Amino acid sequence: MRINRGAAVVLVVFGLVAAACSSGGGDSGSVSGVPPSTTVPPTTVPPTTVPPTTVPPFAASVAVVGPEEMIFDWSEDRCDERMRPDLPVRAFRSADGEITMTLAHETNFRLMGPDLDSLVPTCPAIRESGLDPDPSKYDQFGWIAATYTEDGSTIYAVIHNEFHGDKANRWDARRDFSLTQGEQDWTYLGRSDGGTFDLAVVDGEWRRGDLCLISDGGMHPDVACDAVRRWTAPQTGGISMKVKVADVGQGGGNGVLVGVDGPDGEVWSVTIDEGDTDSYQRVLRLDVEAGDNVDFWVDSRGDAGFDSTSFEVTIDYRDELCTSPTPKCQMVSLTWAVSEDGGATWSSPAAPDNLIATVPVPYVPNAGMVGMWQPSGIVKSPNDGFYYMLVQYDFHRDGIDREGECLLRTDTLEDPSSWRAWDGAAFSMSFPDPYTTPGLDPVDSTCPSVLDAPISGLTYNTYLERFVAIAGYGRIDPVGIYFVTSEDLINWSEPTLIAEAVWNWTNGYQTPFDAYPTLVDPASDSLSFDTTGQFPFLYYTRVNTLNPLDFDLIRVPLRFDVD
Repeated sequence: MRINRGAAVVLVVFGLVAAACSSGGGDSGSVSGVPPSTTVPPTTVPPTTVPPTTVPPFAASVAVVGPEEMIFDWSEDRCDERMRPDLPVRAFRSADGEITMTLAHETNFRLMGPDLDSLVPTCPAIRESGLDPDPSKYDQFGWIAATYTEDGSTIYAVIHNEFHGDKANRWDARRDFSLTQGEQDWTYLGRSDGGTFDLAVVDGEWRRGDLCLISDGGMHPDVACDAVRRWTAPQTGGISMKVKVADVGQGGGNGVLVGVDGPDGEVWSVTIDEGDTDSYQRVLRLDVEAGDNVDFWVDSRGDAGFDSTSFEVTIDYRDELCTSPTPKCQMVSLTWAVSEDGGATWSSPAAPDNLIATVPVPYVPNAGMVGMWQPSGIVKSPNDGFYYMLVQYDFHRDGIDREGECLLRTDTLEDPSSWRAWDGAAFSMSFPDPYTTPGLDPVDSTCPSVLDAPISGLTYNTYLERFVAIAGYGRIDPVGIYFVTSEDLINWSEPTLIAEAVWNWTNGYQTPFDAYPTLVDPASDSLSFDTTGQFPFLYYTRVNTLNPLDFDLIRVPLRFDVD
């Protein structure tokens, strides 16, 4: 996740830290084959449009009434290195009474247990990111950001999908390694006498016999089996290849011959003699047609002993490189997923049928950050039975600098296209796909803001008889974590301070700091925990280190009171 705007804060309460922010990031897939189709003329608009509030005074307060409690300690509790809470947690009860709490990240996991006091980490992952390099598919990096169920068996999810253009146009042989031929445009082959043949999957590697093999970061040839990692160009254009090789099988043999072949023959090769521990690096440029093969190979030189070879490759299409910092090449959207087995596995339709909400323009490299993202969680209104969520939006491109918090609703969770935004008068604003409906106006097609801070938690509080939203406010004094209340989700009370805070970046993101506060109440009678009462828990993430990403999950008990 990435910082979105100046409302991100760090909260300090009784020596603990809690925050509303975004952190982290991740790997990506490869290059998009979709050219930008819309150029928006410069427009000046207010950064935030907040409707005037008519909410009568409502005096409610909240206090932390107990010590913090560690729910998930990454250093001790993880069953996978990728397991971490990188968005506000969401909880639901399955039909058998078991509770699931999501740990959202690029790879999504869950905590499970009979109650909120007994949750334990479980593996394997419940949802992997699609890593699709095409921004029009809305399936590169996906966090499970909000969940809802009415029966505990069918679970609906809103996916926070990030597209990072600075990495999306890149293939990485190690990262993309797969046991499926052709995935991410890579195939894994043996070669002898100029002809190639298939290898077999054995113990997580591609093999023929004991020596000829290809793994995620290495290759080993045999006498009659060159190891070949093949990339097939998905489109026509100029590519840049960064190649780094080294003979790591020291102790015998006669070294290796490694090289790169393009569609017209050898592009580069180097002989690495036995005992040579140097690594050899090259940047190679090549023009390819869609369907052309580029082979990265290792030859045993007639003696396959001690021929383990480190072979690292990244490939970029030169004309579509993102040359700006990540936020300049970032687009975030909301997509839909469903689980029919209580949250164990998830599926989504292909684009554009997976789309819930997006900004109204296609991705453009280096143009600026745009996004509809980080939903508040889904709450079912007791007033009308609709499902609601608050969603952050940002549009920073082509002279437009616009951001805020949209209100969306639906009465049909199973239909991702049914969500509509409040347009200032009615819930009539839809979110057409800019790749199938080009030429949309970014101002007219962006919903007005109902709040001026990113909301990370939203519930209906049965004690206060109002909706309660949790947010970090960085634009009022004192800076801190606040809650706001509403009877209709459109008009909101003035923020009430939970605790003072400082902005994350004022200390250069020195860890530890905390993130993603939200409310979960063990006494909620909702399967989706979208209701709270007088005594909920505040859950939040503690970021201990950013390298590695060591994120813990903490909670503290709260008490609401009406003054």
